[in-house]
Parts: sequence; structure tokens; C-alpha cells
Amino acid sequence: MEQEGRPARRERLWAFFELFALVGFVVAQPTLDVLGKAPDFFLFRRAGRAEILVLVLAVTVLPALGLWLAEQVAGLISDRFRRLLHVAMVAGLLAVLTLEVAKNLTSVRGPGLVAIGIAGGVAGGLAYANWSGVKLLLHYLAPAPLVFALVFLLVSPVSKLVLPQPGGTVDANAPGVRINPEHPVVMMLLDEFPMTSLLDSK
Repeated sequence: MEQEGRPARRERLWAFFELFALVGFVVAQPTLDVLGKAPDFFLFRRAGRAEILVLVLAVTVLPALGLWLAEQVAGLISDRFRRLLHVAMVAGLLAVLTLEVAKNLTSVRGPGLVAIGIAGGVAGGLAYANWSGVKLLLHYLAPAPLVFALVFLLVSPVSKLVLPQPGGTVDANAPGVRINPEHPVVMMLLDEFPMTSLLDSK
């Protein structure tokens, strides 16, 4: 029984890494790419280092972990049902990935784009179920979400909010801290101001 249990545990572990790799391309990479170019998103919400790290963990690990746990619950019914559910999840993630790639590389939109995504998911699911090379490729791609997270935390503009900066930072809300501004700050908000008024002959 012990020798039979080890391959089963190894298979379930690799199932998590396969989902982890696909979720990284479908969820983590697009989300971190958009947020990495918009540090003002975090500044506006006064998000600190801890909140940013929690967000990275949420988009990188939690979706794959949730799908994997659902598989384990399905495995309580039967191991065959768990495997079928895993193939269905892989096919669904590949469908979303195909849709995103087609959206970026082609001008197809609407039902045609959805059809391309479904076709990619069905073809990918069949290839995964019948060709071990697809599983091997997903195993090699398993570290990709970690690379996406590191690029977001260390290279993107958001890295300045996460990494310590020269000179350190001062918390204006900390007890005993008083900041004396050297210059007054005036903010003007011109709601619906016609910019063409500034571009006349004068």
C-alpha cells in the first residue's frame, strides 16, 4: 500500500504545479503586469508593503490552491472523477489563455474570439490527456508565476513601494513625528474646463 501511495501523492502534487503554472499565465501575469505599470493604484489607496505582498500572494498562489483543493474534494468521491476534473480545469485555463493570446495578436472580437478560446481549450485538454509532453511542459513552466512575482516586486515601478529606498521613509502618522512643509501646496481642480480656451490666438 505504501508503494502504491507514493505515486498517487506525487501525481497530486504535480497536479498542483500544473494548475499553478497555468494560473500564473492566465491570472498572475496579466494582473501583475497592469498593476506594475500603475503604482498610483497603491498610492491612492495608501497600500503599504504588506498589502502589496498579500496582493501578490493572492493572485499568484490562491487561485491555483483553490482549484487544487476542489480537486482533492472531488477525489473523495473517486480518483477517476478527480482526474477528469483536473483535465477539465486544465482545458478551461488553456481556453482562457488562448482567448487572451488571440485578443492580443488578432483583431477578432465577440463570438469569434470566444470560439477561438473554446477551440484552444478543447484542443489543449485533449493534448494534455493524450500526450505526456504537455504535462512535462507544464512541469517546466511551474516556476513561471514566481518569476512574474519577482519582476513585479523587484523591477516594475511598484518596486519603489516595496524595496527600501535610499534615505529611508518617514511615517507622517507615527507618534511624535511632525513634518514642517517648506513650501505651501495649492491644488486646483478644474472640472470640465475647456482646454481649447488655452489654445486661442492669445
